[in-house]
This record gives sequence, C-alpha cells and structure tokens, in this order.
Amino acid sequence: MNIQFYLPFPPSINKYWVRTRVGMKRSKHAVLYQAEALSDLNDQIGHIEPIGGKIMVSLVLFPPDKRRRDLDNFNKPVLDSLVHFGLIVDDSQIDQLFIYRGSSANSNTNENKNRSQQAARSSGSVFVKIVGSAPILKQTDLTLI
Repeated sequence: MNIQFYLPFPPSINKYWVRTRVGMKRSKHAVLYQAEALSDLNDQIGHIEPIGGKIMVSLVLFPPDKRRRDLDNFNKPVLDSLVHFGLIVDDSQIDQLFIYRGSSANSNTNENKNRSQQAARSSGSVFVKIVGSAPILKQTDLTLI
C-alpha cells in the first residue's frame, strides 16, 4: 500500500493549542487548517477504508516563505488531520516518520515550476506519503540509519 497526496502547509505546533480557563483547546489556526486539510484529502483520495497496521509516513514541507522554521513543529497538525479524516486509525500506528524540508513556495527554482499546481500555491504545502508495513528496527539494526 502506497498513498501520496498534498496538504496545505500546517500551523506550527506553537500556534496549534491555546490555553483557556478550562484547559487547552485547539486554536482557530488549528481548526481552519484541519478543515482545509480534510477538504483537500476528500478532493484527492475520497473515501477509503482506514489503513490498519504499522505504517511509515514521509512528509516534505514546502514552506510559504524562507523564514527559519523547526521542522519538528509541523508534523502534529498533519498527522491529526490523517486521523480525523479516517485515513489512519491512530497516529500510534506510525513506526517510522520522516520529515524533509522542501524549497519555499515562493522561490523561483525549476523544482517549484515543475511541482504540481497544488504544491506550488503561495501559502505553502506538505507532500505526504504513507507506506504500509514499516519494519521495526532492533537495537542491532541501528547501523541502518
């Protein structure tokens, strides 16, 4: 099983949660992102049965501009959208997670000109690839990484 699609560029985890008098809740940025992500998922892959078992997920972040960003601040909104859409049952299924930085959406490289129209939108995007049956590494396999 191999599924590939694009999602909008997510808000940073630093803007994903807000503190309220009764606890933490998702911010307006998070709610808007998830709605846009679910719409994009529906347009690109439609309804499919949830993926079961262990999986490997690769994310390529194409930021909207050239500002400095910590890559690890953007995976949670994307993964939460996959769960909310019903594509995966739970993000605990992910045994391997790879995050790559792509070129910024507004750079003028040939790479950006050749990417799909959705990936090249000025607000940035994330390419997502899900592969089933991710192998679990043993301590003796650490030379593989």
